[in-house]
Amino acid sequence: MVDVTGVDVTFAVPDGTCAPVNDVTIPAGGAVDVFYTCVFTSATAASSGQVVATVDVGATTLTLPAAFDFSGVAPVVTDDTVTVDDPLAGLSRTITAADGEGKLAYQLTFTAAEGCAAFENIASLTDDQQPVTANQLVTVCGQKEYRPPSLPNTGLGG
Repeated sequence: MVDVTGVDVTFAVPDGTCAPVNDVTIPAGGAVDVFYTCVFTSATAASSGQVVATVDVGATTLTLPAAFDFSGVAPVVTDDTVTVDDPLAGLSRTITAADGEGKLAYQLTFTAAEGCAAFENIASLTDDQQPVTANQLVTVCGQKEYRPPSLPNTGLGG
């Protein structure tokens, strides 16, 4: 007996796609567990169905169906609320999963008198687990009053 190498496994589910698992090695006289992930394109009323694994072993292809049933699953929602804080903008907003996907945009104004000044803006997002921060260093240059250069006194004129 010898190991079987280079085995490719694909999966099919109704209303979804699954990532293939490639280059699996099956030990001689043994078996191997193959872990896979599927993403369903939409929520369906059906919480059960069949996943079909296709195992390609070179000249031989095996089709292995298996039932799945999620009807007894009680999902636990985590990280469904985040709080976005930006002290420079005076912003503190809580966003929930029920709000749906979105974008939080706002504008900040920095002013520098003469010359340039650097401002660091730090924003944080806190979920149930840990805060995530992002920062941006901005250099703002103020306007200087323009004064034309003085001309030397040539003694000509007036």
